[in-house]
Amino acid sequence: MSPFNLYLALIIFLIYITTGTFITRYLARINEWNSSYKIAFIVIFIWMTITFTTSCIIALITGNFSFTEAQLIASVSFYMVTLILSLTTFLIIGPLIVKKLYETEFRESFSMALRILLYESIVQFLFFPLYLI
Repeated sequence: MSPFNLYLALIIFLIYITTGTFITRYLARINEWNSSYKIAFIVIFIWMTITFTTSCIIALITGNFSFTEAQLIASVSFYMVTLILSLTTFLIIGPLIVKKLYETEFRESFSMALRILLYESIVQFLFFPLYLI
């Protein structure tokens, strides 16, 4: 990973943390939960740190892999495992963190986590040109 890519990943991480904190605080206020910036920041920071770390580890491990056409089953099964790991960090760890820090039911925290991901994807779309650098 070049130093420029490292700085770009850090900038994108900071954008996620900043916008995620505002989004989480806004959604907590709508749900009449504790709407402090501190709890929103802690939730997003832990969640995005775990997610970014998992994504970077997967990218480092799979970066040099190349499968031939004869190894189709191996490549599909390998990428299914990486997809499951990525989705687990998004859809299981995030709601568990929200559930723990906001002291809610898992159903409510899962709903909030999905809304956070939806709003974060809109922010990601707005900052998409950063990925093209």
